[in-house]
Amino acid sequence: MRKNIKLRSAVVIILAFFLVFITSAVFVLFKTSVKHDSEHIRIVGLTGDVEKEILRSRIWVDEIMLNSDDRLLENLHESIYLLRGLLYELSDFLANEYARFSNSNFQGFRDEYDRILKAFSVLETHIADDSDASLIAADTILIPLFDDFSTSYRKFSAILPDYLILDEQQYRNEMLGIGIFNILIIILAGIAILKLTHQLVQADRNLIRNTVEVENRERERIAADLHDGLGALLSGLMIHIQVLQKRIEDKNDFSLSADLGNLQSMVNSALDGIEEIINNLSPSELLQHGLIDSVQRQVIRINRIAQTTFRVESQDQPPELGHHKELLIFRICSELINNTLKHAEAKDAKIKFVVHNRMLIIEYQDNGKGFEYFPGSSNFGKDGLNNIIRRIEAMEGKYTFGNSADDGMYVKISIPTGIT
Repeated sequence: MRKNIKLRSAVVIILAFFLVFITSAVFVLFKTSVKHDSEHIRIVGLTGDVEKEILRSRIWVDEIMLNSDDRLLENLHESIYLLRGLLYELSDFLANEYARFSNSNFQGFRDEYDRILKAFSVLETHIADDSDASLIAADTILIPLFDDFSTSYRKFSAILPDYLILDEQQYRNEMLGIGIFNILIIILAGIAILKLTHQLVQADRNLIRNTVEVENRERERIAADLHDGLGALLSGLMIHIQVLQKRIEDKNDFSLSADLGNLQSMVNSALDGIEEIINNLSPSELLQHGLIDSVQRQVIRINRIAQTTFRVESQDQPPELGHHKELLIFRICSELINNTLKHAEAKDAKIKFVVHNRMLIIEYQDNGKGFEYFPGSSNFGKDGLNNIIRRIEAMEGKYTFGNSADDGMYVKISIPTGIT
């Protein structure tokens, strides 16, 4: 019992761990995927913002060159300031995004971006030194510096999609590795659960077998006690009655002889009853005649006194099942017969034995009141049915309960012949 409790606890713990692991893995994968996609979207958005701000800065440079207006110079400085913020924000994103890449294939990408920052730094310093609008208007170096910066950024923008694709591929490979790892965990957890479940089923079957074996040993002990105790006492009493009856007959006391005859008849009935009880507790017929003949003999005795007529049919003689299994099947048949006699009010009943594909199939059918077997029905959970089911499970068999075409009870039991 303790072993069963431990096995059930282990199954529950593994299932709980499995559910927590799967839930956590799905959550982490989803969160990582959302973060990765949002970073890519932000990088693309920042590159677009940088391009727009470069265009605005160039417009202000052209306006200053044409008009030499101090107010336009403020706009240029504001645009350069915004451009610097966008570039360094993009730099931080790229540094975080590609910090894990050590492959030389990404070195060119990083070098290209470093050239952008260097060109922008030169441009920004030059504009800061040329703070007067008239100086900027007469500056011949500003335009080449600006063009150099714009050209570097266009090159970077051209290669950025390729590296985003490479990043996406690497991310998918990482997710694939994580997915394979999760599948392995699921498989291992499934194997562990199946193994523990199998052990639990085997432990339950062993418990049922041990219970049935203890029950059979107790039956045999009671039968032996009845045979050696009360049976011997009644047999001795019968001998003494016969001796007294002989002596009375010699003295021609026929009235007392008749009373002793009645007493002898009562003792004989008691002996027959004890013999029947002993046979029910530990049927010796099984050892002498086998399973089918023992059931047939039991049916013959019942047909003499019962209103229900029982028949036994067998197409093939079943293989050697072992005394333990034959005893269980005999008791199942006895329980089914007893249920029909007590509850069914049937006129006819049939027990059929068939051997097919290394299975002994027992079909029991009567034409009585019918039968219900499902949770909540009046029959569910009764001792007789529980005894039948427990014995079937002890032999690793299968069973079906239902109603026959004649509205009677129908039971089909399949017992493996290779497991004793």
